[in-house]
Amino acid sequence: MNERKIGKLAEYLRKTKHLRMRDVYQGVCSETAYIRLETGESLPEFMTLSYIFSRMGKSVNKVSMMVGYKEYEIYCVQEKLEKAILEGRYQDAGKILDSYQKRKTAPLPPHQQYILKMRAAIMLEQGKYAEAQRYVECAVEKTLPQFHMDMLDEYLLSEEEWTLLLMWLQCRLYMGDKEVCKQCTAMLFTLEKRQLDAEMQIVLFPKLVWLLAESLRQEGIEEQAESTVRQAVEVLTENTSLFFLLPMLEILIQIAEKKSDEDEIAKIKRQSSALQWSYASSGMSISLAKINLWELNRQNKLYLLSETVRQERKQNNLTQDTLAERAGLDSKTLSRIENGANFPKPRTFRRLMNAIDREYDIYRTNLVTDDFSLLEIEWEISGEIMRRNYKKARKLLGRMEQGLSQEFKENRQYLLYMTVLLDIREKKIDLHTAVSLCIQAFEVTRPFVQERFSVAMLSVQETIIANFIAKLYRGQGEEKRAIALLEHVLAGFDNSEVEDKYHYKELVLVLENLSHYCETNNELEKALSYCKRGIELLLMCEKAGLLGSFLIQRIYIEERLGMDKRECRMKYCKVYQILELMHMEKDKYILKNYYNKHYGRDIVNDAKY
Repeated sequence: MNERKIGKLAEYLRKTKHLRMRDVYQGVCSETAYIRLETGESLPEFMTLSYIFSRMGKSVNKVSMMVGYKEYEIYCVQEKLEKAILEGRYQDAGKILDSYQKRKTAPLPPHQQYILKMRAAIMLEQGKYAEAQRYVECAVEKTLPQFHMDMLDEYLLSEEEWTLLLMWLQCRLYMGDKEVCKQCTAMLFTLEKRQLDAEMQIVLFPKLVWLLAESLRQEGIEEQAESTVRQAVEVLTENTSLFFLLPMLEILIQIAEKKSDEDEIAKIKRQSSALQWSYASSGMSISLAKINLWELNRQNKLYLLSETVRQERKQNNLTQDTLAERAGLDSKTLSRIENGANFPKPRTFRRLMNAIDREYDIYRTNLVTDDFSLLEIEWEISGEIMRRNYKKARKLLGRMEQGLSQEFKENRQYLLYMTVLLDIREKKIDLHTAVSLCIQAFEVTRPFVQERFSVAMLSVQETIIANFIAKLYRGQGEEKRAIALLEHVLAGFDNSEVEDKYHYKELVLVLENLSHYCETNNELEKALSYCKRGIELLLMCEKAGLLGSFLIQRIYIEERLGMDKRECRMKYCKVYQILELMHMEKDKYILKNYYNKHYGRDIVNDAKY
């Protein structure tokens, strides 16, 4: 997605929501900078762009980003800072912030706001609420000058700005302010009116609900607190999110204990205990009673630009001199780009990608379009296929085909693959034909030579197609061929310098199938390692979509490796509690049948004890 496309996307969002340009950019960047964004003349840096999109209700997590080492380092520094605060190393955290303040991007309002927010976080963790409040107020002033809570409806707020307001209320709550409950209710009402996408909702809604529940409970309004928290739990489980789920369950347990509702206490404790076990058994810890409103929940896809250029060049068997000549660049310039010393201008990067027939841009979405409604339809199609509503999915795909430009390879690849997927699901084609057509879809963007996949990370779409081809191989009885394909794909990610969590969606798909295929091929130790890695990745990203499947698979492999039957039964019962909490009916059905067949017992009854 080049400057023009992402600018058009910003313009489309603003106009369809009937928003004033000034409200979108005010306090974040200059009017000139924003106009240059919409006209495609230039792009702001990533934190500024994330503020702009989230002010319009869209999480920037849906945008993949090419970054240089310096930008990626900011992500790593922010994670290091959070860890230091969580571990109580406040002096170290202060030093990290002092160093952050010296960075080139530090004077920009979003970064200034972030620095002040994290200084407030340190004060909050130390119980210095008055000092924390002052830092928060200074932070808010950076992008929302002269802001007042009574004027909340008049402002567009980014995810970070919402979080700051919640931190401000948290300080007031801990300092005994009786108005916090009223202000939280007003914020909740305003938040519900805003057209936020699902990713923003599942980050902001639980934070606000937790704070509202705490203020209600201080006022002794337990019934309303319970209702509000249950609503948040429902939102989280419907979206298979683990974000703040355990603290929410802890509140419900405390409320049930006050009501002396023994059945409810037992039920929620079983679910909470099972979820805690999933973390502990993966060597991870999580707080039950406390929510850190300041914590980031960034999940966007990141690619190191230098690494991408280097990997794609090698996959195409080109020397630096050859690629530089094709792109009209000096070979020394290309060398500096590949080692991270230089971050090329977007036009230079596109020249390099054009030279190897790739369509990468600095910013990109899964599909190349400036129409956000088509990106929403993409999500709808995936949802309908998961629900097996194939006719509805095909109808939506028809709409997508009409609106999506087929000038771009990734768009053509998507349409071809989705057609094959629906055809195989509706049994309109056989496995052999499906494999051939899937390879054809894959080769729209690069040759299907699996030995070369370990050299460069595949795109999200390429990974999905390769994963599906492996499933088709297995369906034809070619299990070893399926494993070999996916291990080559996985190697491409393993060779990257970027952390797994920035590509978790692709990785969990590959890891899930690799674990299953290796297990049925009696490669049990390898299967277990893939399974454990998938579980850790999901928990790290606080996503539960495939967690039940991975947990069941892990216990089954451990069972085959000789784990005590009684311990296996106990673990299966814990997984069943998680599946029940997350409303994972398909996995519940599979586990219930397996448990009954192999242990001759009803897991529904056993899981209660």
